[in-house]
Amino acid sequence: MSDKLQVRLLATTDIHGFYMNFDYYKDQQIDRLGLISLANVIEDARSENPNTLLFDNGDLLQGSPMSDYLRDYAIANEHPAYSLMNEMNYDAATLGNHEFNFGVPYLLDVLNQANFPYVNANITNSEGDYLLPPSVMLEREFVTDLGEKVALKIGVTGILPPQIMTWDKNHLDEYAVTNEQLVTHDAVNATQTQVELLKSQGADIVVVLAHTGISRRPFELEMENSGYYIAQIKDVDALITGHQHRRFPSDNFRDMSALGIDVDQGTICGTPTVMAGSWARWLGVIDLELTQDEALKWQVSSGSSALRYIEDFLTENRGVNPEYLEVMESAHEAVRETMSVPVGVSDAGFYSYLSLIQDDNCIQIVADAQTHYAKKLLKERGLLDELPILSAVPLFKVGSRKDDPTYFTEIAPGELFFKDVADLYVYPNYLVVLEINGENLKEWLECCASIYHTIDPEDNAPQHLINWAKYRPYNFDIIKGIEYEINPAVRPRYSPDLELFDARNERIMNLRFKGKKVAATDRFYLATNSYRALVDRFPGAGSGNVVCATRKEIPEVILAYIMAKSEEGILEITPDNNWGLDLSSLQDTRLIIETANTPTAKAIIARDSRYMMHYIGQDAEKFALYEIDVNATLL
Repeated sequence: MSDKLQVRLLATTDIHGFYMNFDYYKDQQIDRLGLISLANVIEDARSENPNTLLFDNGDLLQGSPMSDYLRDYAIANEHPAYSLMNEMNYDAATLGNHEFNFGVPYLLDVLNQANFPYVNANITNSEGDYLLPPSVMLEREFVTDLGEKVALKIGVTGILPPQIMTWDKNHLDEYAVTNEQLVTHDAVNATQTQVELLKSQGADIVVVLAHTGISRRPFELEMENSGYYIAQIKDVDALITGHQHRRFPSDNFRDMSALGIDVDQGTICGTPTVMAGSWARWLGVIDLELTQDEALKWQVSSGSSALRYIEDFLTENRGVNPEYLEVMESAHEAVRETMSVPVGVSDAGFYSYLSLIQDDNCIQIVADAQTHYAKKLLKERGLLDELPILSAVPLFKVGSRKDDPTYFTEIAPGELFFKDVADLYVYPNYLVVLEINGENLKEWLECCASIYHTIDPEDNAPQHLINWAKYRPYNFDIIKGIEYEINPAVRPRYSPDLELFDARNERIMNLRFKGKKVAATDRFYLATNSYRALVDRFPGAGSGNVVCATRKEIPEVILAYIMAKSEEGILEITPDNNWGLDLSSLQDTRLIIETANTPTAKAIIARDSRYMMHYIGQDAEKFALYEIDVNATLL
């Protein structure tokens, strides 16, 4: 009987600071939340196979109050991510794009706290020297099916999207002033180079930690989501992907079966592949079987992948490991203290339940704060009175990617705390002011308006309004300072990757400034965030159109605004309702939207909705479903 070897690879990705079982915005413990809870699922998966390795695939160090507001603590003490992950005995990890959000020096400092190796193969300096080791050879002793102990070499490499050169340009340029200029390289080519090297060094298994997504787009150098092409590289035995916050294997990829994607087996072109969602809610599991060749060298003969969802695999009432709670206690209390600092008082509540279809306080306060600070920047440069100021507000906490019905802003009237500022704007983007003309302003809005499904006026069956599967709410900006409507009966002008889809389509209607139609040649200042301003994906964006910028993060801008206004008395916020949906051509249609499913949400929606709508139940993800009564709304 020939012997075999079973090896299991476990993967987390896009944790985004969700380390603890605690909601710091609401200051309450949440069961089945965070890496500390997923650790039980990891422990169970490990117990099933003694030959198990654990990897993280990046976007670990940004995205929650614990990761974003304990930076000084992380340097002076220890980053909470590594306090936990060192205890959990991770084997290796790679970087994601968001690792650069707080600058390169900070990143390199905290990476030194990890007790496991980090790899990256597509970031170097201009001389070709790698920022991190491009690969690592792990040596482990495993046990075969017949109980024999064998030494195995596991080669690990990793990549991230080359677009960090644009997304974090400010941080990378700042680093280059006193250090080397960093450059990125094509992820597929970089991976192939390291895979060949690892195989030549005797790797029995080659694992790629690829912080990139899976796309059906034709290959192009330095593409953002290159996982499909990395899977086709010879000698890649296992591929761990991420970045898109999607889940593989899942039915969402079943329509790509003709491209060699096997959802049931969890492979791409024969390579076992996994993408474990985000926020430590899923665990990726790749199982490999190895056999010996004629030279008695172990090699992968087959493999498959699967996902374990924390809600399905974590037994009810199972507590977290007390040793993990102990190592996290100091950071946990530090972030709670930070979040509980009072900053002002408001008689308005802030709820994002309807932000995707109508104006609200959440949108208005961010727009007002950005405009307030943009005026300061422009005044300092003698530019304040040259052009009107507009303000673009992206939507973040509106249900994530329709995978978390609790992910909404919920701030009651009364005293405001720092946690509320963080709740209103969850990313550490900088404020940037662009100059934009009327033509690009309209195209910018058209990009945003693509989030809606095309509604058929002749169809009386229920039609879902938000196209969650293909469009992301963080690409949906509300622009304040102008007036406009969005007509979802028109097909989108832009595709999900923000490429022009059909120039004949126009969803943006009645675009006006102070009641006057906006002309293509009109010019404005546009206060927006650094990600949106510096990435050339939206018409009119790009560094060439920057008028001024600040290194202040937008949560700081909002904080300064709240404190300044609170000094004058109670903070008053009134949405100006400058935008909305044009439903005039949709009589007799039934429009469905998804939102939070709580008693508070029901009460706020009943009170504040500008549309006649009623609750009709919940969907499989436990989102509340509401139907808009179009005819009653149009009366």
